[in-house]
Amino acid sequence: MDDRSASRDPAPTLRDLVAACLERMDVDGDAALDAFCSAHPEHADEIRRRVQKLDRIGILGETSGALPSGSRLNHAAADLDIPVEFDDYRLREPIGAGGMGVVYVAEQRSLHRDVAIKFVRPDHVLVRSARQRFDLEVDAVAKLDHPGIVKILARGEVRGLPYYVMELLDGIDLGRVIDHVRKAPAQKRTKAALEAFADQEPDARLEELLRGPWHDAAFRIVLQVASALQHAHERGILHRDVKPTNILLCRDGRVVLLDFGLARHDESHGLTRSGANLGSIPYMAPEQFSDSVGSVTARTDVYGLGVTLYELLTLRRAFPERSTTSTKAQLVNPTAPSRIDAKIPWDAESVCLCAMDEDPARRYSAAGAMADDLRRFLARQPILAIRPHAALRMRRWAERHPARATAIVAMLAAGMLVAAGYAFLENRRVRDLRAALTETRAANERARENLDGFLSAINSAAVVLSDDKLDALSGVASLRKRALERIASTCEQGLQHEDDARLHAMLLKTRMLLYDVDLRLGNLDEAEHAIRAATDAAERLVAAHPDDREMRHSLALALHRVGNLEITKRNGRAYFEPWRRSVEVCEGLTRDDPDEPLYRTTLLRVARRLAKAYAYVRDDDATNHYLKLADESLAALVAHQDDEASTWLEAAYLDSHRGDIADLRGDLDGATTAYESCVLHLDRAQAIVDRTRTGSNEIPLIAHEIRGLAERQLATFALSRNDGDAAARHGRAAVAIFANLVALHPEQTQLRRRLASVRTRLGSVEGALSTDERRTMLRDALATWTSLIEESGDGISAREGRANTLSTLAELELGARTIEAKTLRRDLDLAIEDRRVVLPTRGPHRVDRFNLASTLGIAARLELTLGTDGDRTRARTFLDESQKLLDENLAASPESRMDQDLARELSRVRAELVSSGDGR
Repeated sequence: MDDRSASRDPAPTLRDLVAACLERMDVDGDAALDAFCSAHPEHADEIRRRVQKLDRIGILGETSGALPSGSRLNHAAADLDIPVEFDDYRLREPIGAGGMGVVYVAEQRSLHRDVAIKFVRPDHVLVRSARQRFDLEVDAVAKLDHPGIVKILARGEVRGLPYYVMELLDGIDLGRVIDHVRKAPAQKRTKAALEAFADQEPDARLEELLRGPWHDAAFRIVLQVASALQHAHERGILHRDVKPTNILLCRDGRVVLLDFGLARHDESHGLTRSGANLGSIPYMAPEQFSDSVGSVTARTDVYGLGVTLYELLTLRRAFPERSTTSTKAQLVNPTAPSRIDAKIPWDAESVCLCAMDEDPARRYSAAGAMADDLRRFLARQPILAIRPHAALRMRRWAERHPARATAIVAMLAAGMLVAAGYAFLENRRVRDLRAALTETRAANERARENLDGFLSAINSAAVVLSDDKLDALSGVASLRKRALERIASTCEQGLQHEDDARLHAMLLKTRMLLYDVDLRLGNLDEAEHAIRAATDAAERLVAAHPDDREMRHSLALALHRVGNLEITKRNGRAYFEPWRRSVEVCEGLTRDDPDEPLYRTTLLRVARRLAKAYAYVRDDDATNHYLKLADESLAALVAHQDDEASTWLEAAYLDSHRGDIADLRGDLDGATTAYESCVLHLDRAQAIVDRTRTGSNEIPLIAHEIRGLAERQLATFALSRNDGDAAARHGRAAVAIFANLVALHPEQTQLRRRLASVRTRLGSVEGALSTDERRTMLRDALATWTSLIEESGDGISAREGRANTLSTLAELELGARTIEAKTLRRDLDLAIEDRRVVLPTRGPHRVDRFNLASTLGIAARLELTLGTDGDRTRARTFLDESQKLLDENLAASPESRMDQDLARELSRVRAELVSSGDGR
């Protein structure tokens, strides 16, 4: 019986033999096929036929990832015996082949959408335990949810061949983009990358991604991949084959990591891999050439990403001569990128070489840590990457002088964060870093008796600062906050032993930075505590040291922040007094030292804020006075340092305020001119940064925010001129800028609020965008506000934003006559609830009363528009409450135009309600 069974079904024996042959070929290469066939002559022909079939469909050996010719691809599909229709899918055309199989465009019939289907290599079925491994890997990758990772939608099997279904992306793999850019002159590389999408007009988001110098575009691309890798690593998934052809640059500006075919889940170490190399040879880390599975970690993917960055920067492979027999010397020490292209900045090269270090322990510890340094470079902030040789020299010096190394590293770690952050805010990196070095030497002498306890606490801060996920200036703000709190605590402990002015100064600066971080994170109470403590300390220090200019300047900075806080909290006009005092302090400083640009800069910043504040209360004399003061300060800066990017950034910020003031005065032409000048000055600052990369020249985050706000205002003014095309162009640019900033700094709630506000503003105006685009803008904004509310528990500013968006969306639907009564009532009820929560928290403020009255009026209009289906009682109740709120406002400010206009609109709605049969 067994013999008969065997004669009927010899396939299991052949299956095992082919599987064993594939495993042998993994180790010994193609020569293993001849040896294996010689050992099994009775099955040699069939083994060769099946292995050659696998080779024909492109799944054995190294693949380039390039798209095969149509004939080969169709031949491969025929060999795979794929039916045109199966399950819920209809195949259309093949679009690629590679190490995992063949990819087709297909229609998912039930949902009427196009998808991509990858038919996975047959050796997953042939090799012992490989199917189990495939199942584990697909399950793991399918759980990943990140915009930078291709989404797996479904999986299945047809005629014994596994497949999975993915989202269909509109893009070009990075290998092809590099090939395209390589042919272009250096000054036209970003344009060449856009021209790779020449079949259609590129999306504004793609243009934003690829703007500026090519090395900046390369860093933005790699930043998105690093973010995707970090997401996978945090869930135990390693990619193990990061390379340009596995990265897709999409038309919408997304950068998507593809082909997790070599991925490994950390919990499945016991499973083996057969049928392909553990990576693509030119991009493999040295540890991947070993036989140890455990040596492959998240740092292995960092290496592949570093090699990809190298190729983007230099437009050539780092290791063009690699093979499986490469020696260790051939696997490491690539040519420095700057030797290939002298225009590649030192910091860009350092990030690249740190990621590519031959020693995994000296690479970035995680993709997220590399992402943080990529952000620092793009923001022109100091990176944390240490070039290999410099790190070795430092280590050897530390081994010779352990005691001095501990003290100096600990003090520098704390001092550099404070100094670097302060320099970032005040454009004084060089001066503050030198001060930090001076402080280090002095503190070592003063603290000799208490060295152990003092340095132990400071060293704790150094540990936090060395966290690979820490972005000292604008990355992971919560980690930066933790580091600053540790430094503040350490300074306070030091002051218990010695009442030293320098320690007071460091504590003061640290508290101001804590205020900045808490404000970014939306922690208003903690921000207020930090800045009040800083201001009180500054007042005491100036009283004790009236001739100390640095202390006086710190007081001016603290007062400036207090005014900003009062604005954020909407505490009436409480911001005037601290700002006026700040100006007085700065004017005294400029009289004492007229050549110090730092004092001029602070005076300029506070004066422009005061000018705008007085414009809001229609005090033209005060507005003009402080505008003149700001103009004089800017002129002094230009006279002393017109080659500094920071000077033209200040000019741009002043233009932005001048535009706001002109808008408040009803001077739309003047406002348009000011905002256009703002954008030009930002471009001038960027050009200086691109040319120099030195000194205090940097483009901080706020500059990109200002550009986005200027574009938003230009869109609004274009609409007032009935220029729909210009309005759409500026509006989309504003959204793209803030969307990119949020992608770079997702933890910063202020940026997410800005993006949601810009989307709401753009969605509120007719003519710039289609109704569908406006609706999409508003719904995206609504999702952001809701997320912010859920994260904060009960965020007042987010509730206010959500109410604005819901009200705007309701007006859009009413105007478009696309009314779903149940949905609109629910949305307006939520908006009214949000308005009522906000109202008592700020006085109540007249603007909050107006906003609630406006939303109640919209809800009343809805009931009137619904005709016989409307709830007239509900409409009357809303109109009565709205009128009461407006009466309170008009009693306090009878000349308020916006209250008068809304009152007239509500009277019209009430008249319609009466004429339609309401009777009241």
